[in-house]
Amino acid sequence: SALIAICTSCWYISSNFNAIASQVLFSKFDVNEQDVQTVLLAQLLTTSQLVLGTIFSITFFTCHRLVYGKTQGNSKKLIKKKVKVYDLIIGVLHYVGSMCTNMGFAYGSASLVQCVKLLEPIETLILMVLAIIVRDNILSKSWD
Repeated sequence: SALIAICTSCWYISSNFNAIASQVLFSKFDVNEQDVQTVLLAQLLTTSQLVLGTIFSITFFTCHRLVYGKTQGNSKKLIKKKVKVYDLIIGVLHYVGSMCTNMGFAYGSASLVQCVKLLEPIETLILMVLAIIVRDNILSKSWD
């Protein structure tokens, strides 16, 4: 519980720093709605953020497995195979959300985008709970 609070706080703080850094980055370029370079910059920024996030996630996942060990049992392996599709959907939605945020920094008002960006941890937690509920309902129906 304390670890979750610490991780969520770190996420919130890093999200705030990311919002400021993104706005500074886009302010250095001539942003034009017709400019393809602005879109490419937003895509590059989004991809870089997600690659770094993937590296951190793999590192934390590996550490978790080293501390708590591997999962055992065939039923858990079967559930994990079905969950991968939902994880992919969540990953795609996360990319689209990050891309829209970065495009907002490129074209929109900084204060509006920062307000939305600072709410991201709360929005993500709510959406993850909803996704888990939907996933569990679908998985429980597939076993019947």
